[in-house]
Amino acid sequence: MSRNKGTFNFSANFEVLAKAPLDARQVVGTYSNLTDPSTWRDSSDLVWLYNGAMVAVANDASTTRNGIYFLADANNYTDPSSWIKSNSGGITDVSMYNVGDGSAHVFAGVDLSTGAFKFKSIVGSGAAIVAEDNDLITLSLDASFAGEVNTASNVGTGDVSLFYKKVSSDLQFRTIKGSERVVILYQDASTIRIDASIMDIISDVSALKIKDASLDASLGDYVRRAGDIMSGDLTATGISIINDLSVGNNAVIIGNLQIGGDLTVDGSVTYINTTELDVSTNFIKLNTGLIGIPPVTLQSGIIVERGSEDPYVFLFDETDNTFRIGISKADSSTSFSDASTQAVATREDNPIATGIAIWNNLMNRFDTSTGLTFDSSNGLYIDGSLRISSLAGSGIRYVTVDDNGLLNYTVLPSFVKESSLGSGFKWDASGYLTVDVSVVSDGKYNTLLDPSLSMPSAVGGYSAGTTVATLLGDSFITMFDNLLFPTVNPTYVAPSNSISDNIAAYVEIGSLNSVTITSGFNRGQILIGATEQNKRSGLPNAYDFSDPSGNTLLIDASSTSLSNVQTINNYVAIIGTQTFSNQVHYDIGPQPYTNKGEAYGTPLAAGTTTVANTSFEGVYPLYASTVTIGTLTKQTLVSMLSGNNIQFSMVAESGGNKQEFEIPTAWTGAPTNRSLVGVQQYNTVSGQWEYPGGSASASLLLWTTSASTETIQENVINYTKYTYNGTDRSAVLVRLVF
Repeated sequence: MSRNKGTFNFSANFEVLAKAPLDARQVVGTYSNLTDPSTWRDSSDLVWLYNGAMVAVANDASTTRNGIYFLADANNYTDPSSWIKSNSGGITDVSMYNVGDGSAHVFAGVDLSTGAFKFKSIVGSGAAIVAEDNDLITLSLDASFAGEVNTASNVGTGDVSLFYKKVSSDLQFRTIKGSERVVILYQDASTIRIDASIMDIISDVSALKIKDASLDASLGDYVRRAGDIMSGDLTATGISIINDLSVGNNAVIIGNLQIGGDLTVDGSVTYINTTELDVSTNFIKLNTGLIGIPPVTLQSGIIVERGSEDPYVFLFDETDNTFRIGISKADSSTSFSDASTQAVATREDNPIATGIAIWNNLMNRFDTSTGLTFDSSNGLYIDGSLRISSLAGSGIRYVTVDDNGLLNYTVLPSFVKESSLGSGFKWDASGYLTVDVSVVSDGKYNTLLDPSLSMPSAVGGYSAGTTVATLLGDSFITMFDNLLFPTVNPTYVAPSNSISDNIAAYVEIGSLNSVTITSGFNRGQILIGATEQNKRSGLPNAYDFSDPSGNTLLIDASSTSLSNVQTINNYVAIIGTQTFSNQVHYDIGPQPYTNKGEAYGTPLAAGTTTVANTSFEGVYPLYASTVTIGTLTKQTLVSMLSGNNIQFSMVAESGGNKQEFEIPTAWTGAPTNRSLVGVQQYNTVSGQWEYPGGSASASLLLWTTSASTETIQENVINYTKYTYNGTDRSAVLVRLVF
């Protein structure tokens, strides 16, 4: 490489007045100083070592380490391998390496700390012997490991040869298998046992017993060959049959039977004589294999036998598509009489409490309705009209209750409920209406007026248009009650939900916030006038939420509480509006009543409120010289989505410092894209806002733009700086128009 020239020249006879070199880096005391960073760092914590530096180790305790070292890698001077010691005999560059491309290398390397060369030892293994004699290393082989070349052959003159042939170094032998009457019973490490006497056993005895034997599906052949010779039973324990087993007649298993695969019974009847049937399957299927349209006479189900009594059945009848139950005797082997069983009726999924069930012919089930209920406190409740078919016809009918409790009715005007009040109800001499309770306690309204005559205007609790026929037969007490105390029907306030947060309307983008979301539920009201009679809805049962992070921040809650509070820790504000929403599910409400305790309308059904929202906006702040000229001050946060006519009270210009303001690029560009239209100035004389230059576009010419940045929540954000370019001016009130 070329010479590296410095910045100072030293004369050839320049001497240092100290027992030390001119460059203090040329000598260290010990070998460990070479790799110690404190040796080389100056007062500015800089290291001035360089590749090729020559450093002498002068006073190491290990004298073999003293000497001159060459620095090969200045960037890794703390690594001992970067310092190369010069040879003490004057050889400055010695390299050692293995020649050739063998798989094993003798040279292992150099110990840089001592300058010693390292070689690998030669060690024998297996048949290899290594011997050392002065300057010789002898390698030899142990003859006992040399092996032998062998051949193989069959000995003797048998009919079958086990040895087959030799292929290269592989000796191949034939496999021994049994056939016909020869059975290979088992083999171990040194013996193969062959037995051909099983047929003699079958011929000599009437019962064949085999214990703990494993036969390769050939037992059947032996048994069949025995023919008529074998007249007794076959008793076997521990038999493993690999292939198929066919039993021509009955098979009786005395102990347990375990079947590893599927069990198929191809017969007309399966009998299970057991006290308990334990089945792990999820479903029991009947009529498996039935194809096509089922016959109308098909019945399927479960039969409970009852000894000498008729069985109890639970079955599905294809005739009427109905489950039927009951005690019944079978009409035939496949069906039971419908006349002796009862149809099983179903109901709706959610019957109404205290509801009286009525048959739904369309759905073939029992349904309930809030219009027909019964309880022990209020008796039978009918919401709507009650119709008695025998009362149908022309004319107005009145229904009374006879002494025996039966309903009776007649047609106006021939029927009179009670006699007239007579003297028990009259005007006295002073003009007061007097009522003799003893006379009129059972008095009823009776008149000869035309029944169709109607009231021209409302009186008390009777509305205009009420006819004589409507009032005929009413007791006077009832009529006075209605006149003086009109029936007041309830009014309603619907249930509602609410949601709020604890965060200001605007927060800086990127800021960490502890957001508390408070949700509430108002059950509404049933009012009689201004007085609350009851709540309109039942209690809440669930709160559902949504949030800006894909509904991962707030947790839907099953709750009967009227409020739900959740806190989101370390929420990072993002740009734009962050909305949190909720809906509340509530139970059925109570029954409304009039002021007289009469049921009115129906309870509010269970339902869900509308969606309620709460939100805040993530924004970047504006900056302006509103405190000190030459310094931009962060302004109060305003909306980047809708903020407009934003006022700055600029301080007076001085010392060459100009009035300035900054707008974040995300405001005027993407994603908000709300460009600055103009900068207005307040005219203190006219009291009006004006555009300097006469127009919005002209007002912008008085401000020079430049790129700038501000650090917002530890993030560098791009801004556009606006600097006033007119002559120096005093304090002024400006307004930004977007």
